[in-house]
Amino acid sequence: MAAGGGRPPGPDSSLEPYVQTRIFKIIVIGDSNVGKTCLTFRFCGGTFPDKTEATIGVDFREKTVEIEGERIKVQVWDTAGQERFRKSMVEHYYRNVHAVVFVYDVTKMASFTNLKISLFFGLGCRDVARGRGQDSGGQGEERLQ
Repeated sequence: MAAGGGRPPGPDSSLEPYVQTRIFKIIVIGDSNVGKTCLTFRFCGGTFPDKTEATIGVDFREKTVEIEGERIKVQVWDTAGQERFRKSMVEHYYRNVHAVVFVYDVTKMASFTNLKISLFFGLGCRDVARGRGQDSGGQGEERLQ
């Protein structure tokens, strides 16, 4: 018997059934100062941050979205852009990813050539390279798929 003398909830209880939420893992890759953290803040929180600091290692944000009536938890992994941190990232950050977002600055060709896109071809996830630049007006943005 439940506390208070009542019966435990049965199948005809008015409680909503538990629905398992699917989880999608997205990892964001790119050089320092190309806008990775700003993009993850915008996607997860709806606004760009006023100020950001360099990501050390990996930062993690979540957002729950509804697609065709299904709740999906999106985990966005914001990675460090500095080479010294990138080298120390363990492979497990890249395991079981559903998507990789490659971010580069269209005004700095090196930020595109530094992307190690070929490393992710065997992971079975979709890849998107996203160019960022000239924040005011959006004229410098370009997208590759």
